[in-house]
Amino acid sequence: MIGLIPLLVIPFIIYDLGLAGMFGAAGDPFSGEVFSMTMMSGGQFTLTTGGLIVLIAGLFRLGRWLPNVPGSFIAIVVVSIPVALLDLPL
Repeated sequence: MIGLIPLLVIPFIIYDLGLAGMFGAAGDPFSGEVFSMTMMSGGQFTLTTGGLIVLIAGLFRLGRWLPNVPGSFIAIVVVSIPVALLDLPL
């Protein structure tokens, strides 16, 4: 039954539930900090809840493409690079 649900629908459902106030956050429910770390340049990297939803959607999309790639490691890398570059501006 779960296999019949398109995986990319799950982040949209989570987003809609957040906007409906199901997570109990007042204001923007997707600006909450998941984790933060200091980079070598001294800048601060912060992963927010909204960024986590985008990351999950990208992993779902990559997970749907990888089984259709021929089995060699090089082929998987060649397919993964454009997917990562397309998701990078998000």
